[in-house]
Amino acid sequence: MFFPLAFLSEVMGDFKTKEKGDAFLKRFNVSKHGGYELYKRACKRKWTMAGKIENTQAAQIVFHSIFGTVCEDLGVLSQITNTKKWYTREERWALHSNKVLQRGEL
Repeated sequence: MFFPLAFLSEVMGDFKTKEKGDAFLKRFNVSKHGGYELYKRACKRKWTMAGKIENTQAAQIVFHSIFGTVCEDLGVLSQITNTKKWYTREERWALHSNKVLQRGEL
């Protein structure tokens, strides 16, 4: 799992530990149970993203950045998640660009 740094920093603030520095890093991981715990805590928060973007698209961007799935078969993601339509990078950009053009922001 590849948590964006700001995301990781925010969620890590939830953990209470006496271990600091190298002692903490020796047992810290973002795979298996550690990754699941971080993801579960992150899902409980309300996140915002700069710019005018729809919630579903923002959620997909974050999902891809964490799980590195941007080049995967998006049909599989439709089957294993609650999201039925997964956008490719090109589709997301086209949707965003068209909305910006319609608003006259370019």
